[in-house]
Amino acid sequence: MIALGMDMTGLWRKVPALIRGPVVGIAVLLLGLQPIILLIQMNLEVVTMVPWSIVPGVVYLCVTWWYLGGGGLPASTKQGRRALLRAHPISPSLKGPAWLASAILGVLVSAFVVISYAIRSLELADLGPVRAILDASPFTALGLIALVAGMSGLIEEAAFRGYMQVTLEERYHPAIAIVIVALMFALIHPQPPLFIVIFMVGAAGWGVVARLAGSIVPIIIIHTLVDFAFLTWGYFNRDAIASLLALNVFETGVTPIIAIWMGIWIVATSAFVWAVFRLARAGKSVA
Repeated sequence: MIALGMDMTGLWRKVPALIRGPVVGIAVLLLGLQPIILLIQMNLEVVTMVPWSIVPGVVYLCVTWWYLGGGGLPASTKQGRRALLRAHPISPSLKGPAWLASAILGVLVSAFVVISYAIRSLELADLGPVRAILDASPFTALGLIALVAGMSGLIEEAAFRGYMQVTLEERYHPAIAIVIVALMFALIHPQPPLFIVIFMVGAAGWGVVARLAGSIVPIIIIHTLVDFAFLTWGYFNRDAIASLLALNVFETGVTPIIAIWMGIWIVATSAFVWAVFRLARAGKSVA
């Protein structure tokens, strides 16, 4: 059995990285997210007054993270899984620049999300499963929002900036790997054609930080906080988020609030470029 496992691993590594990367990344994404999504959907239908899905959801996330990081069998893939996850401790000299770049990127992505919602008319129903959470009681909603934010930050970063990007980096230049992963990330977050390239640029930012920092830990935390902040704000400001979704600047023109977010986006983009150069310089000093 061990020999068979090693043979299968060897055969899998012979598959071109351009295929292996996306396949393994999407597999991690689906296996990591779908069971928790099903738990949340059940929670919204059964015993809705209590966010009971948090307990099995968190247990599943912990087991998934443990396995992706090298836990469990087969023993022959432990080291490989640990490397693919890229959840390594950050070098002390890189911690400050890595967290700074991640935090600024969080602001940039937040601005992007607001602007992307403002360029097309949507309804609350278009938010999918999140829409049902907005109708839950505060206790249940906040618990489920925390679970959704946690699973999105942890699993999406493990799948894309971890398994998928590391696999591609082993074969191609890091820049090529980051662009491919950004494209894949954009494809699972549908955007208007006009914004697909801009979305890829924002998604690539996560990949750049992961590569330069040598770890996905900072971006997992920031990704989770951004999602939690937006979903919590949306829950307590239903009318505001409905108005934002209904807005289309190509029909109504740029409103003052959108103009402010555009300004934040421009400033955050400039600040992120500066932070990336600072992180890159810190990395060179370590090397």
